Amino acid sequence: MPLWLSRPTMMLAPDSGRGRDARFDFYVENAAARHGTAPPVFAGLSGAPDADHPEAETLAGAAVRLALLDAPPGAVPTRLHDCRSSPSIGSPAPSYKLLAKAGLDRAVPLALHGQGGTETIQAIFLRLCESAGESELTVLSGLHWPVGSGEDAASRAASAAAAALVCPFPPPAGGYRLLGAAVTRHPADGRAAALAAVLGEALERAGMAAGDISWTVAQEGAADPPMVLSTAMPAARLARRTARRGIDLGCADLLVSLHELSATLSAGTPGALLAAGQFMSAAALIVVPELSIAER
Repeated sequence: MPLWLSRPTMMLAPDSGRGRDARFDFYVENAAARHGTAPPVFAGLSGAPDADHPEAETLAGAAVRLALLDAPPGAVPTRLHDCRSSPSIGSPAPSYKLLAKAGLDRAVPLALHGQGGTETIQAIFLRLCESAGESELTVLSGLHWPVGSGEDAASRAASAAAAALVCPFPPPAGGYRLLGAAVTRHPADGRAAALAAVLGEALERAGMAAGDISWTVAQEGAADPPMVLSTAMPAARLARRTARRGIDLGCADLLVSLHELSATLSAGTPGALLAAGQFMSAAALIVVPELSIAER
């Protein structure tokens, strides 16, 4: 059964407005150091996470509510894939809190965590592999918790959230036709090879070749995904977002990129997305942008 992904919505933790030269918040600096990159040039986040970093479910709930605006009248989501990425998570996410924040009282929550960035593609892969009902609407929520802190405040906060609908019908506001996805695990020293392999598997599932791909999006914050995409698809345009460029936003990362890049992608041009998790996981997704109903 054909499936579509609505244009993602996103919510970013607010900047403190302290200016370009301000010292970056511990969480942003820690995330950048973890991925071997310098913090990007944007106003630093406040050092008080409980004040300026919204609670995780508040940020994610806002993104989900925005995504639900793309649902056709009368369509009720039956499932919520609650995807969260951070080394600070040692157990499944408290998805019941997200249901309440998003106002979803008839959806079943399914929590995915512990892969450090590939959870959202795994959720799409699971949806593509199952024979769900023709009217079943799934909410996909990606959330990035602050990286590397044992402070209690960090366990409640979030730096980015994104959401989208996985639909068995074209989203009224436009979105992406889902053609193929693949996920895998790999040894610690085999990430580049795993990324290349999972990209090839996703292309095979989509019935496409590397030369069919017009544009690509790599998860930010690591060198391997863009390198693999450029090697496998040298003719494709590597598209990058400007918001939080260079910072890995975990399993919200690719959705945040698609949110910004949607306006620049031509309808009908196949694209490939590639993600490298922090816990030896890799995932790839093949999509085609489609117009809104008003544009058809």
